[in-house]
Amino acid sequence: MKKLPRKITDIIPALVGIILILSALAAISQYLIRGGVGLASPESETAKAEKAFIEGERLIGEWKADSLRLAVGKYEEASSHWQRAGNKLQESIALRKTGQTRHLSGDYGKAIESFSKALSLSREINDQTGECETLSRIGHSYLLSGNSDKALESCNQALTLS
Repeated sequence: MKKLPRKITDIIPALVGIILILSALAAISQYLIRGGVGLASPESETAKAEKAFIEGERLIGEWKADSLRLAVGKYEEASSHWQRAGNKLQESIALRKTGQTRHLSGDYGKAIESFSKALSLSREINDQTGECETLSRIGHSYLLSGNSDKALESCNQALTLS
């Protein structure tokens, strides 16, 4: 029989893994709820975007530095395809995932850049849920980068929308 961990620090890696899996499942669910209906024709921008996004989700689940870096590339690729397909909602979701992955990698400045692009799109298409989520994530990135004033400003904006 396996022994239970004695310290909270012993279970942190397992908890992080569980959180990443739940995050991936939530993103896929959100994608399906908001308009994803399976893969489109193989050569379409939509199909390319879906394929890149799914690969990003797979890579992030590996929870390795190299995989996170590759996942960023896949989410950026998905964002570009969604942009060419004219789907701003899915583009904003892919940009948000790019930011989340950069945040996980500790690159808070680049995370904020990705989140800011997603925020602009969310506002443009009146996606209040996406706007609120993105503002919250921007606030968290600012907080971890040491800019508590900007963090508070972003979180207050998110609170106003919720």
